[in-house]
Amino acid sequence: MTERELGLKQGSKAPDFDLPTETGEMIRLSSLYGGKPILVYFYPSDFGVMCSVVMKAFREIYSELKDHCLFVPISCNTTYSHGAWSDSLRLPFFLLSDVDCSVTKAYDLYGDDNGFLGDRSYRACFMLDKNGIVRYAWAPNDPALEPDYDLLIELAERLDREG
Repeated sequence: MTERELGLKQGSKAPDFDLPTETGEMIRLSSLYGGKPILVYFYPSDFGVMCSVVMKAFREIYSELKDHCLFVPISCNTTYSHGAWSDSLRLPFFLLSDVDCSVTKAYDLYGDDNGFLGDRSYRACFMLDKNGIVRYAWAPNDPALEPDYDLLIELAERLDREG
């Protein structure tokens, strides 16, 4: 079977969205434009083994990452699940809830294959510039893969310098 091509492409405009954090605060992507670059990170599920590994890694690099970009993690889990998971991992950043998977679908990451991902998102990272243009896209078919954290920090630093 041929692997599906996933996600937004470099150079495309990121679809706007309004999603709640685990505390219920609404975040509109376009309201974040104009300042630092934005790293939009989609992940399959709260409490998943690999998702926990990756989120802990983001927690570890967050102090460096936040100096150069805004980190916007999203999954199709509920705000309640996000709150419990965030507390258990002691995450220093919010998690956005795309409970109807509409944003996941808009970013072409919906795992509608009735396989492992079912009604969840594929793992993906999109680094957006201050205008919401995708400057870097990573969306593998294998949910067990981790992003290149050093590369993400490097991209954030470069885009932040470029303004």
